[in-house]
Amino acid sequence: MPSSAAKKSILIGSVLAALAVLLGAFGAHALKDITTDAAILDIFEKGVKYQMYHALAIIIVGVVMQQFGVTFKYIPRIFLTGIIFFSGSLYIITLLKTQLYEIPVAIGILTPIGGLCFVAGWLGFAWQLYKQK
Repeated sequence: MPSSAAKKSILIGSVLAALAVLLGAFGAHALKDITTDAAILDIFEKGVKYQMYHALAIIIVGVVMQQFGVTFKYIPRIFLTGIIFFSGSLYIITLLKTQLYEIPVAIGILTPIGGLCFVAGWLGFAWQLYKQK
């Protein structure tokens, strides 16, 4: 039986992956009806891809916790924060660009912070695995 932390990680990752599929479908169909600007579509697609990659990463962390009895306290949260900042900011930028609004600097700053969260999550995951006996 999985630990509660492992189960929570797998559950959250699964929900985020399902949301990425729905957003991807939106981007492939409805968003293309709103804009034909390839740069805007690419921004949205990048958000969806990185959301899916890191939703899967959260699931992987949960499976590793379950299989090896290791606890990664903060790693799923770091990946989740990365999804919110990186992918979330790209979704907001897409929305603003399709409406021809100016992109606030604060939104643009969130994207690289989210990227740093992804890097920190992967390095933290590797470090925690390395430290295990």
